[in-house]
Amino acid sequence: MVVHDDKAVMRVKNKYDIIGDIHGRWDKLEPLLAKLGYKHNGQCHTHPDGRTIIYMGDLIDPKGDCPNGTREVLHCVRDMVIAKQGHCILGNHEFNFVAYHTPDGLGGFLRPHSEKNRRMHVGTHASLEGHPDELEKVWLPWFKTLPFFLDFPELRIVHACWHPEYLKLLDGKTLVDEELLRKSSIKDTPEYLAVETVLKGVELPMPPGEHFEDHQGNIRTKFRARWWDKGQSLPTARNMLFPPKEGFIDTPLLAEDVVRLPGYAPAEKPVFIGHYYKPSGSCTEEEAPNLRCLDFSAAIDGPLVCFRWDGKPDLSQEKLVMVMELSEEEIRKRDEEKLKRETNAPRGTLDRHLNKIDISDFISAANMCALNMTYNSIYILKALPSLDVGKHHKEGIKVVCQSLILTKHGVINYLSNFDEALTNGLDKAGYLARAELVLKWLQEPIAILQNCVSLIQQDPDASLAFTLVAESGVNIMNDYGDVDDAYKALISRP
Repeated sequence: MVVHDDKAVMRVKNKYDIIGDIHGRWDKLEPLLAKLGYKHNGQCHTHPDGRTIIYMGDLIDPKGDCPNGTREVLHCVRDMVIAKQGHCILGNHEFNFVAYHTPDGLGGFLRPHSEKNRRMHVGTHASLEGHPDELEKVWLPWFKTLPFFLDFPELRIVHACWHPEYLKLLDGKTLVDEELLRKSSIKDTPEYLAVETVLKGVELPMPPGEHFEDHQGNIRTKFRARWWDKGQSLPTARNMLFPPKEGFIDTPLLAEDVVRLPGYAPAEKPVFIGHYYKPSGSCTEEEAPNLRCLDFSAAIDGPLVCFRWDGKPDLSQEKLVMVMELSEEEIRKRDEEKLKRETNAPRGTLDRHLNKIDISDFISAANMCALNMTYNSIYILKALPSLDVGKHHKEGIKVVCQSLILTKHGVINYLSNFDEALTNGLDKAGYLARAELVLKWLQEPIAILQNCVSLIQQDPDASLAFTLVAESGVNIMNDYGDVDDAYKALISRP
């Protein structure tokens, strides 16, 4: 059967291509779309046979030094959704990003601007640099329109957990509903519990006295659970952990913890989930006869995975289509071509521009530090009137913040000239001298700020507002640490 949507090509009903978490990996999404047979028609990607794409959220926030094509991914997905060639649901990263940019009415944001949260979104922000209007005018409003789940007659799509009770609360709602957005950012409200569970899954407590270390070295006392597998006869931490991990403790779980899992009955229609960051070498078999996870860590070294749904409740691995990252040779050729385009240089003169690549980390870190100086300094200045401290403390902090803002303007302007000088062939001695000067400009106000933060941290009676000021100061110092590390790496190069 064929259905026709206005302003869309003819689409075949019940033919879906379901794609897992992308995390800005345009270098994987673009070849995957080509492998699936999608072509760009000048408006968006379409399939000649009228198939429909379903994106499972987590489009944004690339990891570490992985290729960052977040903006390209966003445009591709949004264009397809607008043209009715695809669907996209909300992931926890899009939710976090919206909350990060939504004021809480108390001088902060629904998602605090801590160092951890800033780093989570740094790749997305970097991808949107040079397009300042898109964040507020395009992406935040669009993220707010994404549904929490899809419930079609033949299948279901949700980012992390199909929880009937919480889905009922969220049914028909999006983040356009400001009350929902705000309540879902307040711990222990029904809205918070619903969004946390649907977008992040269910966590169970470890057996009493037990803990484990996650992939980032953090000590955890809760673990992500196989929420669909409520019927385990002897549930232990090991057999209820998802994704599975060899050697995980096999201690029995408390019955009262397991009973609160929603479960997913064998008679239910198939459901697809993402989110869980399965290791790249994970087994490709379905998690249950009617449940499949499509996140195989495409964000880093795993494949971007698509399941081709053809109307039958068969979730076998034969219907998976995967694209791994580009080979080293393909990456080298791509980067070389990009450099040629950016510098407009013939192949024989590429070596002259390698300095620009060598110090890009330093320039990027210094720029980020300077920009965040202003952001955090303005936050501190706004908080000053509410601080319960002496006038001389306030005046001292005010002077430091004003000094940081002035320093920012100098650093940004200097780095702009620095970049131009590199393009014109600045030698190593020249750019090292300039980099050292940038460090000196940053050092004095940073040192004063460090003393202020130390005094706050040592004061047991410091107010909450004062503590937040200290946190902003720590953010600035962490950024400076990145600049210092980049400088040390720079001078260590031959």
